Amino acid sequence: MKPIKFITAVTVPQPHESENQYDGDNTEQDPKTTFEINQEAIDLLNSINEPLCVISIAGVYRSGKSFILNQLAGYQDGFNIGATVEPCTQGIWMWLIEDEKRPRGPEGCRYLLLDSEGLGSYVKTESYDVQIFALALLIGSFFIYNGLSSIDEGSIDKLSLVVQLTKHIRAAAEDVNELSEASRIGMYFPKFLYLVRDFSLDLNIGGKKISPKDYLENALQPMKGDPARVGGRNQVREFIKQFFPDRDCFTLKRPVADESDLQNLGSLPVSSFRPEYLEQVSELIDHIFRTAVPKKIHGQKLNGPMLRELTQTYVDAINKGSSLTISTAWENVVRQECQNAIASAKAAYTKHIGHSLETNAIVEDNELETFHRDAEVYANLIFREKAIGGDYWALEDELKKYVYESKDRLKVDNYIRSQQYCQKVLEE
Repeated sequence: MKPIKFITAVTVPQPHESENQYDGDNTEQDPKTTFEINQEAIDLLNSINEPLCVISIAGVYRSGKSFILNQLAGYQDGFNIGATVEPCTQGIWMWLIEDEKRPRGPEGCRYLLLDSEGLGSYVKTESYDVQIFALALLIGSFFIYNGLSSIDEGSIDKLSLVVQLTKHIRAAAEDVNELSEASRIGMYFPKFLYLVRDFSLDLNIGGKKISPKDYLENALQPMKGDPARVGGRNQVREFIKQFFPDRDCFTLKRPVADESDLQNLGSLPVSSFRPEYLEQVSELIDHIFRTAVPKKIHGQKLNGPMLRELTQTYVDAINKGSSLTISTAWENVVRQECQNAIASAKAAYTKHIGHSLETNAIVEDNELETFHRDAEVYANLIFREKAIGGDYWALEDELKKYVYESKDRLKVDNYIRSQQYCQKVLEE
């Protein structure tokens, strides 16, 4: 299996509204961008019943995000890698890793890689960047931010769009102040790994060796100085810490020594890469798969259909210009899963009692009652195995009504068959 399109951006030109609808003004406004989920991705997600560990990546465009994901998948190529200044990935792409390449993860989860469109492209707006960034965060259970060279003031500035997230994402519908909301949203955000590519600095401060995580934490310390000058930058740092309480950092040296080879990383043999880079990549892959976890909301693991419903809710919200409210998206997932559970339970009742009753068989009422009770127990078991959320009493009542109405129909059918049989005996 290779990468497929997951979320596609669709740009539609917007005509100007003219004061005089007959004046022939056909000039256009800035185009409107909407998102849609690719049908092939929908079909794939619908087929995955196991929990999913979703590893997503974001970062500045043309910074090698796709190349790193290819190596996570165990391939040199896969996600598209370009060699020009033009953005390569469009929208969000997905890749389900085969079990042969990567054994199942914690709790039997399968690994799904998401490659998102690069940030800061000259052909896209900041609003578009925030939407892509938000989707990669909300769908993922392990998030990689791909940076270059070092974590300095410039790289922190590139992450300033995290401040915009509170304008697009809500944990719940009620209003709270932005910093409190960031902390609440952080409870739902994935693990965060700041990956620093082409890193050549010595990790030490004051002559003391430090870890990559220490390096990140030190970069997130508030700047000192005039609040009017450093206030905005410190706000970015505070939001990063609130959004990503479970954060880490990893550094990678430049993969090759020859500058020209950087444009052809996907086609180079392994022997062309620097040994220290290969060693670090091996450690990175081990770290990610060792610490990545299944996608969960309120402790509930998400399988393919649940992730599809969650994503659809977020995409619909973006297209309507609404906030991406996590509680609302989860309610939609719960509602859909419970509806699927009730349908499965009804089918289970009908199938189970059908096995007990031979076609056109006539049984005693007490036998029919026994068959009904056994089928009802089985249907309730199926419903509780598949339903999520806990608050589904109304659906249990719906199931109870269905099985008792079904029993009444069976009793009537059984009585009619009995009468017909008796009438036939009398006639003979």
